[in-house]
Amino acid sequence: MCIAVFFDTYRNEEEGDPSANYIALCTYGKPSEMRWPAPRLAFTPNLSVQLKDRNVHTARILFRPPVLSIFLDDSPSPVLESVVDLSIVVDRQGGAWVGFTASTGGGYENHDILNWSFTGTEVSSSMSVVSSRITFLMSACLPDRNLCTPESAVVEHSDAGYHVILPGNLEWSASIPNPPGRTVMVTNAHGIVCWDLKTGGSNGRSGPSANGTPAGAGFLAAGAPAGALIMRTREGQTWFSVNGRSGAGFKNNQGFYE
Repeated sequence: MCIAVFFDTYRNEEEGDPSANYIALCTYGKPSEMRWPAPRLAFTPNLSVQLKDRNVHTARILFRPPVLSIFLDDSPSPVLESVVDLSIVVDRQGGAWVGFTASTGGGYENHDILNWSFTGTEVSSSMSVVSSRITFLMSACLPDRNLCTPESAVVEHSDAGYHVILPGNLEWSASIPNPPGRTVMVTNAHGIVCWDLKTGGSNGRSGPSANGTPAGAGFLAAGAPAGALIMRTREGQTWFSVNGRSGAGFKNNQGFYE
């Protein structure tokens, strides 16, 4: 398995290429071979910059989990941005290879890499997703999301309490019995959810704690940060949800909390 950034300058109509001048994020595999993620995670229909104009172009690839951004030349904003889950390509120790490849089929073009560098940083964050171990079975993810998004909530009872898997795209989808209305304690919560990547960029995603200011009107819990794991107790049940904007847009959220 691999995730690749394509700089494509030839349109293969039989493969559904959008143009002869676009950038795409792709993953190896065919739809019949894997259910998630999609082969083409995201793409630019047609770039304003011509990639094969015989000029030197600079590309910068920035990964701020789980958002992968592609910058071109001096553009202050990314020309392509999408959520990705690198857990599908790393080994058990979290390692992966970084490299380059090119192919032209029966044609030919000349592309030169004049200079490149790779910078890795130590990940540190207050979000619980950074140090957590996700145990949810990835095969049960919806097929049309870049981040694993379960089809439905899972609630499992044990002597220690309850194990809950909460889809990011469903409002108040999981609950546990709580007839006395006691305070519910959540431990070892982890996962990641994106709810507003298009307008919020990398700020439109979070872990369960979702550090930030109150989300305000329009969200399920106005006084909690956007994307936070929230709870409410009614009629003997305590319900769980991601704090997103209530309404039709909620179903477009990606990811899950566990």
